[in-house]
Amino acid sequence: MDTEKRIPINKIENAGELHLANLTEDERSLINNYVLLTGNVVEANQLFDCFYFTLQNLRTCLTLNSNDIIIRTEHCPNYGTDFIAINSLVISFISSAKTLTEFLRIISKKWLGDNTTNMFDIYCSEKYDNNYTYRLLINLRNYMQHGYLPVSLNSDRYCFDVHQILNASHFQVKSKLKADMENLIAKLDKPGDRIANLALTYSLAEFTVEIIDIFKYFLSCFKSVIHNSFSNLVKLIKDKPSILCDYHKDFNGYIFYSKENRELQAVDTNEDPNSMMTSIEKKVSNIYSEEKHNFDEMQKLFVFSNDRI
Repeated sequence: MDTEKRIPINKIENAGELHLANLTEDERSLINNYVLLTGNVVEANQLFDCFYFTLQNLRTCLTLNSNDIIIRTEHCPNYGTDFIAINSLVISFISSAKTLTEFLRIISKKWLGDNTTNMFDIYCSEKYDNNYTYRLLINLRNYMQHGYLPVSLNSDRYCFDVHQILNASHFQVKSKLKADMENLIAKLDKPGDRIANLALTYSLAEFTVEIIDIFKYFLSCFKSVIHNSFSNLVKLIKDKPSILCDYHKDFNGYIFYSKENRELQAVDTNEDPNSMMTSIEKKVSNIYSEEKHNFDEMQKLFVFSNDRI
């Protein structure tokens, strides 16, 4: 749903009939906040869909074997080497995840409060602190922006090369992540070898589950906020029914609350954001169940070797 409707006056039949609702500043602010809030959730859902589409595109173009032997499919564009194709698709996937999570944290601070009371922000921070794979991949977006490709090829298998990331000349790894990498190298490296690698397929699957889980939690945090905002709008309409448009056949149930540059700004009160939230939650829950099942099955099959985890 597009909560805010921007209606060009010169394209409306009988536009002269339309007029702004008689609102106080507080009432106009209530409507504007409702529009901004629901609009932010719609935008978040669109970014999630972009993230999941990017994942599906990656899987359409590549066969991701659990042993990290990656094969291009017939659907992958015939351009460049496998190495370039794999890096390009992984870059797009990680970038879409980072864009989503950054946006979620920004709007959560706007609507849920500061870090001390914002349960969503606390949840994200705890996930960052407690999950090494999530912490590495979410930071790889910055690594990539410094001109580095994230995926390496080692003995015909694709991976995240911890040595290479840690020792990049133009990128400084954050302290906690640096300690993680150094501990991993100390645990897995053999004298004279460079073998501390993170398995690509396993890491992408785990990262996928974590990103979807973050969005699930975001929806749970915003469900009551959306409900309360819509309830306030419904109460306003009940107390002041004259603000509803009931005089133009194309805009029955709209509230016209502002005018800018020969455009009327309106909200369609026939749309129910609670139903929208339920629909999004159901979609995301189904996706999460599928991805979690796939990851759990991979965990059963995955064998930790001496040189990768």
